[in-house]
Amino acid sequence: MEAGLREDIAPRRGSKRRLVTARDVDGRYRGARRARKIARELIGAFGPGITAAQRQAAERAAMLCALSEDLAARRMAGEPVSIDEMIRLEGAARRAVARLDLPKAERPERNGPLTLADLQGIK
Repeated sequence: MEAGLREDIAPRRGSKRRLVTARDVDGRYRGARRARKIARELIGAFGPGITAAQRQAAERAAMLCALSEDLAARRMAGEPVSIDEMIRLEGAARRAVARLDLPKAERPERNGPLTLADLQGIK
C-alpha cells in the first residue's frame, strides 16, 4: 500500500483530495455516536480549562476506544477478527487515554481483595 492517502478514505473535491476528519463522519453511524460520547466524557474530565491540544487528544483517544470496543464486540459475536489486531488496538486506546493524564478518581483504601460487590460499584 502506498504511503499516501487511500482513495476510499480521502474523497475528492473537484480534482484535489481533501483530508477526512472525525467531524466528517455522519453522526447516524453507531460508531461515530459512541466515539462522540466517549469524547464528551473524556473532555468533561478536564473541566472548563481544556486546551485545544487536550481536546484533540481526547477526541483521538475516544475514536481509538470506540474502534477497540467494536473489534472486541465483533470477535465476541463470532466474526473472524484477528486477536493480534484486537490486542494492538486495545493497547493503543489504553495508551491514548493514559497520555491524557486525567485526574485520578479517588478510591477508598482496601484491606483485602476486591469482592464482586466492589467491582459492581466501580463505574
